[in-house]
Amino acid sequence: MKMANGGFNPAYNIQLAVDTASRFIVGSYVVNKGNDIGQLIPMFEKLIKNYNKTPEEYLVDQGYLDKGKIAQVQKSGCKVYVNPKPNEKVNTISEEGELTEWRNRMETDEAKEIYKDRASNSEWANAGMRNRGLKQFLVRGIKNVQSVISIHVLTHNILRAIKLGYAW
Repeated sequence: MKMANGGFNPAYNIQLAVDTASRFIVGSYVVNKGNDIGQLIPMFEKLIKNYNKTPEEYLVDQGYLDKGKIAQVQKSGCKVYVNPKPNEKVNTISEEGELTEWRNRMETDEAKEIYKDRASNSEWANAGMRNRGLKQFLVRGIKNVQSVISIHVLTHNILRAIKLGYAW
């Protein structure tokens, strides 16, 4: 993966989907790309495959901001929550209806409040994994890294279930 210093190192980018109500991690996968560009659809499709259901709402990181992909997800009936780029020139005539609906929704106070929730979910789950020792992978290869991530996801979800008082 290309690093900030311009060099290349073995590295992995972990993608997580977190349910905002329960804070359970509901999806994860590993890529060896240095950013989240292009990851909106793969995670969305993974969630549909895993749960046999299209999410009603999809709260995503700025790195997932791809207008074509947002339109694709919105066409499926799922509302995407991600802030548009600030000061972006918008040609509303050429935009699809789904993008206009997304932009209009993101201007509302309700959508702004929903977007604020992102940090307390996805970033919180990431921080929890780091706090439990996930700082560097001692394995190589996407499949091996995915195995390590799966263990961390399971640990996160078990600890969350205990916190929420789920009975075994």
